[in-house]
Amino acid sequence: MIEQTATVRREEGEFVWVEAQVAGGCRSCASGGHGCGASTLARALGGRVRRIRVRNDKGSHFGDTVLLGMDERAIVRGSFLLYAIPVLAMLAGGMVAALCGGLLGLPGGDAVEAMGAATGLTGGILYARRSLAAGLGGYRYEAVMLRVLGRGDCALPTLPESGPRRAVGGSN
Repeated sequence: MIEQTATVRREEGEFVWVEAQVAGGCRSCASGGHGCGASTLARALGGRVRRIRVRNDKGSHFGDTVLLGMDERAIVRGSFLLYAIPVLAMLAGGMVAALCGGLLGLPGGDAVEAMGAATGLTGGILYARRSLAAGLGGYRYEAVMLRVLGRGDCALPTLPESGPRRAVGGSN
């Protein structure tokens, strides 16, 4: 399980929006060792904050620090679906178009192959999107909230429910 801490920024029904600082490398990089070098690249590009929508099944609230997790196998399978399947479908589409174009004697061989490759790529992308959305293979291709690490001490300002309203910056 790959884990990441995040801060709850907005509650939305049974979901919350959290902000997570993108980690800059592996544990070896973080400990100052000679790791993969990704931390050097992350420092050069600057820290990025990701906003993620997560099911709030642990009862977190605005300002809470939570621990998110995702199964490594789901990441590998999701990466395969997103990258390899569309490319393989594109190659297959181009080859099928070349074979059919040659057998049928269609003029413009390169244009037919390009159209076949584009059709295969489009089909591969649509298949990958549907497979990820449907949770192909029983995997959840989304982060899950593992636990609440700390309660936020942020108090949201409350507005009075009734009473006179004054324009900001104006005089009444």
